[in-house]
Amino acid sequence: MALYQSQKARFEKMGVDMRRMHGIMVRDTFDDAQRYTSGGVRTSELRRLGHPFGRGRAAGTAGRGGLKRGSKGKTKIASLPINYQSGRLRRSWSLKLTKGSGGAQTYILGNNAPYAKYILNPSGTRKMVGRGLWGHSAFTKMESGTMGLLARRARARNKAIIDEMRRRNRRP
Repeated sequence: MALYQSQKARFEKMGVDMRRMHGIMVRDTFDDAQRYTSGGVRTSELRRLGHPFGRGRAAGTAGRGGLKRGSKGKTKIASLPINYQSGRLRRSWSLKLTKGSGGAQTYILGNNAPYAKYILNPSGTRKMVGRGLWGHSAFTKMESGTMGLLARRARARNKAIIDEMRRRNRRP
């Protein structure tokens, strides 16, 4: 709710149209994606903690089978931001604008790192738990299929834009 309130106040101050607000919102989501893939925990620290985001024998924090989905975070490290290793994941975010007929515009946010589909997978993989950027995380009480952090933040911004445009278009 705090993000919604701050975005609503921000958009009220802007004297721009909805298309421009939409572009600003998408750019903010792109910045969020980069920020939440820039964690500062070193590989050596993850190793020392028994690879807390892993599943399997190497993931010593949750018993023989490794950390399981929904195990309520038996790690001292937050699931987000995703830790910065080589920097490739963070650098590989892309944002593409497609303009359609009638002034419609569509933005596509993606990540081109070859391993992004594994790290960003909402449910995690056989060897790694989900981190909650796109969808639910094993470290939260969210149900499967629940929106991840980026989607929740984008939804709050979108609601603020719509509410502001409705306010501007009200007839006295």
